[in-house]
Amino acid sequence: MGGEMTNRFLSVSILLIVFLAIFLSAPIFAQAGASMTAPVVRNMEGQVVVTTRVTGFSSGGKYRIGIGCVGANAPKANVEALKNGDQPLSLEAKNWVQSNTKDWWQVEPVQSIGIYIGPSDIPEEVLFRISIAKEDADQHEKMYIFVSKDYGSDTWYLEDGVELEKKYW
Repeated sequence: MGGEMTNRFLSVSILLIVFLAIFLSAPIFAQAGASMTAPVVRNMEGQVVVTTRVTGFSSGGKYRIGIGCVGANAPKANVEALKNGDQPLSLEAKNWVQSNTKDWWQVEPVQSIGIYIGPSDIPEEVLFRISIAKEDADQHEKMYIFVSKDYGSDTWYLEDGVELEKKYW
């Protein structure tokens, strides 16, 4: 009878340990990446203005927030970024080629313009606003607004993004 109690005690103990391990590690596995609000697209005085908020940055991560298109060049755009609601981010707009987009939009690569946020510049939130001359925007059937993260070795994967069709502007 003593052996049965020991086996039962061990079984219950092992189940308890497994349950606690799963329960306590759940927040680690449930962490989401950076995310964007639905972009607001406005046609104002010959400009297409696209605005979105980006949150959920991981401490120490490297991020790019941008807009892009498929083709020869990134759209010609003015980029404005505010951190935590109203503080201008003094980050220079840069052009780059965003790869790893085929699973999201069935296109690759996306010629992009936007900002780079390094590990020491991580804010809680970024208000990202892009202004593109309507005549330049009209040259593209679709544009893509997104946030991507560097997963090492300069491999940038999308964290969130939206395809914008020409009908929106």
